[in-house]
Amino acid sequence: IDARFSLGSVLFRLGQEKDPSYYARALEAFRLVAQANPDSPDGWSHMGLVLGTMGRTADAEAMYRKAIESNPKDGSIYVAMARTQVWAGQFEEAQKNAENALLLNPNNSMAYAVLGWSLDFQKEYLQAETAIQRAIELDPNNPVAHAYYAEILVDVYVTGSSIVIHTGYVYTTIKYSATGVQQWVARYKELALVSSAYAASHAMDSAGNIYVTGESA
Repeated sequence: IDARFSLGSVLFRLGQEKDPSYYARALEAFRLVAQANPDSPDGWSHMGLVLGTMGRTADAEAMYRKAIESNPKDGSIYVAMARTQVWAGQFEEAQKNAENALLLNPNNSMAYAVLGWSLDFQKEYLQAETAIQRAIELDPNNPVAHAYYAEILVDVYVTGSSIVIHTGYVYTTIKYSATGVQQWVARYKELALVSSAYAASHAMDSAGNIYVTGESA
């Protein structure tokens, strides 16, 4: 069983890094693990991981449910299923599974991170930010929580163009709080070089810096 599990892990990593065709072989390796030891959640949960990565959400959920039947006290399985459900657009279901994980362990940083992610998609920005901040408080080195936090923060920035008298159109970015209250407005145009600047989009780096791009005329 250990050898098959290791093989499945290697094949899954090859699928991520080199060729997605390895996923089918990883799935078969984990299926054999589950078949050999159906009372263990390991084979089922890793089948769920592979299937979710392949975009087969319904099949992934079925495997995660089998894993939960094997060990209903393993919060990591609820979190894994919640992440798959977010990818599938099942945000309320994802929220419930993240909350199930927190019932098992109120200090589960990853569960708070996924809870915040699911709430963000439901436009519950204040609750989402609170959950993500709790995730980071519990584990400051949780990269998933930091990535989700960046997504949430981007949701409350708006970028476009506004017209300024005697200047023309300029890049304009507005920050709103999670409750919709305007925090600040930033405008930019290189006056000496262009007559107008039209913003197209913005992005945020891991440090929270906002970058705006667009075109000028």
